[in-house]
Amino acid sequence: MHNAGLTSADLDEFIVAGAFGTYLDLRSAVRVGMFPSLPLEKFRQVGTRWRGARQMLVSVQNGAKRSNWPGVSDYLELATDKGFMELFMKDWGFD
Repeated sequence: MHNAGLTSADLDEFIVAGAFGTYLDLRSAVRVGMFPSLPLEKFRQVGTRWRGARQMLVSVQNGAKRSNWPGVSDYLELATDKGFMELFMKDWGFD
């Protein structure tokens, strides 16, 4: 969200896709800072990444605001992102 210039207030919905996200406890993920602090109703666990991509497209077709979309998706490798690593280390008390 930081790299996209977004805050939690900008999010109408947070879709969690993939096998990992399917079984993740959302309350715990929010509590430890893995996911943004949002009401649980704004989260949707959709299973596979393909189902998540399909759900995103269906949302747009059903009237979701396209102007809030960047228009394309982007891949961010967190393991090599200096800003993420600094924030991660700071949040865990390793500053």
